[in-house]
Amino acid sequence: MGSGASARALDNQDPAQVVRDRASIAHALEGVDRRLHPAYDHRPASSEPMLWAADAACWAAGAGGDWQRRLGGVVTVGLSPLTRPFLAGLLATGVVG
Repeated sequence: MGSGASARALDNQDPAQVVRDRASIAHALEGVDRRLHPAYDHRPASSEPMLWAADAACWAAGAGGDWQRRLGGVVTVGLSPLTRPFLAGLLATGVVG
């Protein structure tokens, strides 16, 4: 996968969100070599002790302003070569922006 991770866990919020996540990810990965597709699964936050930390950091980065400033020196946000096509697909679908 290139990131050192063998799989990624997504927060299992509700059935409708899981369906939207899967559709968005599938759309974002259209045309990307299947060998480069990230492995992911939806799990309850309680089953992944550190999922809350990633969720909090992503929220703060997206909130901007003082919340984003507080991440400085703690979290580095960047894109790996494998993440770029995935994020481009999400941006194209309007899932993130």
